[in-house]
Amino acid sequence: MPDPLVSIVIPAYNPTALLLEAMASAAAQTHPRTEIILVNDGSDQPESLTILEQAARGAGVYLEQSNQGPSAARNAAFRVAQADYIVPLDADDLLSPTYIATCLSAIDAGHAFVYTDYQVIGAERYDERPGDYNLYRLLDRNYLTYAALLRKQDWERAGGYDEALRLGYEDWEFWLRLGSGGRFGRHVPESLFRYRRQGITRSDTALAHHQELVDYIRQRHPELYEYENRARIKARWSPAVSIIARERPGNQTIEDVEVVAPGESPRSQTVLNALDAALEPQAAELAALATWSGRGHQPATKRATPLGSNLHRHLSNAELLSLGSWTQHPRRSLARLIPLRVKEGIHKFAGRPVFDLSFYLQFQPNSVLLSDAVIEPLVYYPKAAGRKRIALVTPHLGPGGAEAVLYDIAST
Repeated sequence: MPDPLVSIVIPAYNPTALLLEAMASAAAQTHPRTEIILVNDGSDQPESLTILEQAARGAGVYLEQSNQGPSAARNAAFRVAQADYIVPLDADDLLSPTYIATCLSAIDAGHAFVYTDYQVIGAERYDERPGDYNLYRLLDRNYLTYAALLRKQDWERAGGYDEALRLGYEDWEFWLRLGSGGRFGRHVPESLFRYRRQGITRSDTALAHHQELVDYIRQRHPELYEYENRARIKARWSPAVSIIARERPGNQTIEDVEVVAPGESPRSQTVLNALDAALEPQAAELAALATWSGRGHQPATKRATPLGSNLHRHLSNAELLSLGSWTQHPRRSLARLIPLRVKEGIHKFAGRPVFDLSFYLQFQPNSVLLSDAVIEPLVYYPKAAGRKRIALVTPHLGPGGAEAVLYDIAST
């Protein structure tokens, strides 16, 4: 059976010479049958047009259109692609030579696309390992890359990229639309893609309009984001409790429960064996609470902490040991050296609020520290009831300032 043809689509709007590097990485694939489709998305800078003219010589197909954004440019390329598999690639990013061959060997009928680990290059260099595909995790954060080996048939069924999303997140919305239709991704744990972050990127533009874009995506996909639908997705991809049973218990007070047959592997770390027992309505919920609040939690022992250790931790938390923080934000770093009581006096004298919590708000409560062990917070979906319930697990709760912050977190 001959090797399948794979199309690599590259949209470009006023590209720099980095486009030639992207084209070279596409042409250097070890997979023997590829075509490169280059789309000029309304470029109007003379130097960019010169680069595009040079790049077009290495493309199998060259398209020109008025500036309509990356979604429209990708869709135009997908429509003319002759291959059953397509890889989108931006004009300043790079594919490793074995990207297509590796992804092709990993894709199967049960998956719409395959993605890999990647390396961020440019102003900074670091590795990203997005991990296994999880639709529930994808609801809140686009942890996948836009680059993937994608079946053209799935692109057609999903209706292509949303051309209204010109400010960004069009890839996130597309992956969500595939997931909504039961078409999921597969992860290859090899770093085969290079994502460039240099200057003002489309990611920066998307972040600047984050809430606007998120609101649009959530309004477009009630089948994913409405409460009962979200709970249903969580029960499949990230259940609060896995119950081992021959028949599904219908009396539980929480929605996101996975029922597995004897011998199957549960997804949740909280497992409730109900083979030979009738479950009380709160059984799954209490099991989740007990497991979560007890994991890694040991009785506290008082021991002396060296002053140098405390000082190092405080300086690190304030980002005062980071060279990047000093070079990029020197005024902010100097301000953090001023004692808190002095800042209070200045704020009082100026008639401003005493505390500025903007620095602390960058640390979102996405994890909990218990006895030096970081654990994921408990998230589960109670069935609709007449009132909302909050479980706050804490060693102590009094009237002090730190406790007030805990109250704020709980109310949120």
